[in-house]
Amino acid sequence: LSWGFTSVRDMNAPGGVVIDLRDAIDAGHVVGPRVKACGLGLSITGGHMDAPGWGDQVILRDMTLPCDGPEAFQRGARSQIKRGADFIKINLCVSSRRDPTVPYRQEMTDAEIQSVMAEAQRLERNVAAHTSGGTAVKTAVRHGLKTVEHGHWIDAETADLMAQRGAYYVPTLLVNDAPDAARHVHEHEVFGPVATLLPYSGKADHVIAQVRPRFDQVLLDTGAGISDVVLFTVSLADEVLVVATPEPTSLTDAYATIKVL
Repeated sequence: LSWGFTSVRDMNAPGGVVIDLRDAIDAGHVVGPRVKACGLGLSITGGHMDAPGWGDQVILRDMTLPCDGPEAFQRGARSQIKRGADFIKINLCVSSRRDPTVPYRQEMTDAEIQSVMAEAQRLERNVAAHTSGGTAVKTAVRHGLKTVEHGHWIDAETADLMAQRGAYYVPTLLVNDAPDAARHVHEHEVFGPVATLLPYSGKADHVIAQVRPRFDQVLLDTGAGISDVVLFTVSLADEVLVVATPEPTSLTDAYATIKVL
């Protein structure tokens, strides 16, 4: 609240801790913003939210919720709703671990996507998805996906579909377009050296070109996409300017505008 954030949305927290924090805030025991929490994010085993690299003797419980198969994703949605989740978080696709130049590959199967979407809707919850691009995003939007997170390689067809279905777009541009932040994040990744990953930055122009013509249809949010790095304090303002200005802009122009404001 001291930084001006009156509402926040949590996209994964170990052990349901943010759900408990939300309840404590709502009950007046803790002072804080309005919180929407998903509990544990659902991911395939070894997927984006279930990263490998731990020793065989290491057991990490309730950090995320690995699921395999349509029934497992259905159970995963039910378990998080039982825990008190406001919405369900899934992980559709991610960049290749073998080839850093491949921007996206599908992780969840179409059957898994359809299963979790149907169960969440039946239990009156929206679904948010970590995305990169490709057909998995279209499949999820067709089945009712409410928020497309990141989506740095969505195409015009996907943007049109989002507009038709009333999906929200959460671009999180600054995670990849602020070089210092990107460098800090990628130094902690296991997928390859920083030099091979930094070319992923600079995607803002592509995303804006797809979304801006549909700006009055595709609803936009400004999620910071912060994982293990805290971006400098003007980051969210930068993102608003990058996405919402009427002409294509750059982060440099955004910073200049912020200084004027």
